[in-house]
Amino acid sequence: MKNVKGQTSPTLEVNALSFSYGSYHPVFEDVSFSVQAGEVLVLLGPNGCGKTTLLNCIAGLLRSPSGHIQIEGLDSAQLSPVQRALHMSYLPQIQDTSFDFTVIDYVVMGCAPRLRFGRSPGRSEYLRAQELLERLDVASLANTSCSHISGGERQQAQIARVLMQDTALILMDEPTNHLDYGNQIKMLRMIDNLIGQGHAILMTSHVPDHAIMLDGSVAIINREGAFSSGAVSEVLDAQLLENLYGERIALHWMDEYDRSVCVPECVCTGKPKNPEY
Repeated sequence: MKNVKGQTSPTLEVNALSFSYGSYHPVFEDVSFSVQAGEVLVLLGPNGCGKTTLLNCIAGLLRSPSGHIQIEGLDSAQLSPVQRALHMSYLPQIQDTSFDFTVIDYVVMGCAPRLRFGRSPGRSEYLRAQELLERLDVASLANTSCSHISGGERQQAQIARVLMQDTALILMDEPTNHLDYGNQIKMLRMIDNLIGQGHAILMTSHVPDHAIMLDGSVAIINREGAFSSGAVSEVLDAQLLENLYGERIALHWMDEYDRSVCVPECVCTGKPKNPEY
């Protein structure tokens, strides 16, 4: 688990959080966890279990009827949207732009919470945005309209915008969504670098290997909305993954990579063992 020595309080602390849509059965109940500076927590679970809903509650986009959220020791419920944006940034799965911005203008908007009222972004902000686009290998798109780029390219622009915001806490909802395999690897490497720089990261994923590769903590929301968390080595096992996803999944140790890998059974390897198929 990666952590910053001497950290006195978590960057993110969630206590007894619950949420339901109207009078429906709760999406999740009594969720408690924390994320320290220099730590990543990867949230796993099947479709519809409430991963995005949990992130939206933490981001202040949904209001939980019970529970308490603190960001850098501050009560999130007492923060204005601008104050919250100074401490936390959020990369959602889908984010449509309302206007036809160029990519670099879209990225520069990430610094808006830190600008004094009435001040426009200047040369230093645009140089920083250009640097982030270069790090993500999409600098050639700087002056291209956001409406004329692919889903993967838009995802990279969103990542650059989040990095432009430069907050202690970063929420990421499936950050490798829409990215090709090479850019998924680059994204995971960037997340690892951000952890090393002291950021606290809470991210969702559908890929258990992401939690293993990032070597931090993992949290599970199962189909019933039950929540559990801990170190990857203590939480993830084959039986848990089978219960979570409804498929037989093995965990194999790879000496050459010094880590485990998830291996699903019966995928294009001859006749299926399950006669139902």
